Amino acid sequence: MGQTRWFGRVCVEGPGLDSRCRRSYYFFHLFGRTVLRRDNEMLKTIFVILLTTLSASVLGQTSTTPQPTLEEVQQWARYAREQLKDAELKAQAAEKNDKLAKKRFEEAKAQADQSAKELENAQAQLTKAKERHDRAYQELKRTHDALEARKQQ
Repeated sequence: MGQTRWFGRVCVEGPGLDSRCRRSYYFFHLFGRTVLRRDNEMLKTIFVILLTTLSASVLGQTSTTPQPTLEEVQQWARYAREQLKDAELKAQAAEKNDKLAKKRFEEAKAQADQSAKELENAQAQLTKAKERHDRAYQELKRTHDALEARKQQ
């Protein structure tokens, strides 16, 4: 069995606790003011110092993480390589899509330029056709007016 020491009504245990000590230990932590019935400032100060020291030592302990095995490191490296390859493939696919989109954009732009030129040509031809039509109409009107003038004479 473990070694048990009593300090006043508080039990500080060793490797094992008997049931009486365990009850007192939890009782002390739950109801510390009841266990320390005296309002002695010295005891309170010592109690606070002990708790602070205990908490500082518990918080100050660093947990040592086990070193990874060679197999685990190799597995992590394989996983990282796979992720790198996947990222490279995705980047290449994105570049390919980008080039294809740029190519289609350039083709559409060239087609739009060609259509704009054809439209300008068609508008120019339409303007010329309207001018010829207007001249022909004016010529026809003059001829018609001349014929009417001859008939009236």
